[in-house]
Amino acid sequence: MNQTAFLEPGLHIKGLRLSPSALELFNKCPRLFYLQRVLKLSGDKSAEEERQYHLDYGRAAEAGVVSYLKHGSVERAVFDAWLGYDDIEFKRKTLESLVAGIRSFALQWPQDEWKLEAAQIGFKVEFGDEFGGYYCGFIDASIINQFTEYVASLECKTTGYGIQPIEAMYQNT
Repeated sequence: MNQTAFLEPGLHIKGLRLSPSALELFNKCPRLFYLQRVLKLSGDKSAEEERQYHLDYGRAAEAGVVSYLKHGSVERAVFDAWLGYDDIEFKRKTLESLVAGIRSFALQWPQDEWKLEAAQIGFKVEFGDEFGGYYCGFIDASIINQFTEYVASLECKTTGYGIQPIEAMYQNT
């Protein structure tokens, strides 16, 4: 996979750190990826603030989901999500939608059926000596079905598409 050629002709970046957000930026605009991730030039401040809103909202949602799986209480999950919420109001990402999302999750993943094994599991995949880069990230949770022993990796995504179940959109994760 030699996509670095799209950045600059003949450019190969040794030791490049890739993550879901880095791949998203690269897929959106390879030149912007080069400017921000390789040359470390700062981008648009308002765009960075918007990105931070989305990350903070996602972290609050993840805190609620993990709390629900850990404690089995929707009320406790909503409280734990609220602790991480920090008055985020961006488009449809409101406290009301966060609470509705946690309640929807609890209906789809009954706590008496699924048990939390671990949360925030870090990983790193190295590309080898020639490239020298690596891909890293976190899996939000590992859960196990208490009846079937089926193990699942849970990745919480807050897409803004509402609280109805939607088909998985794996994209960069």
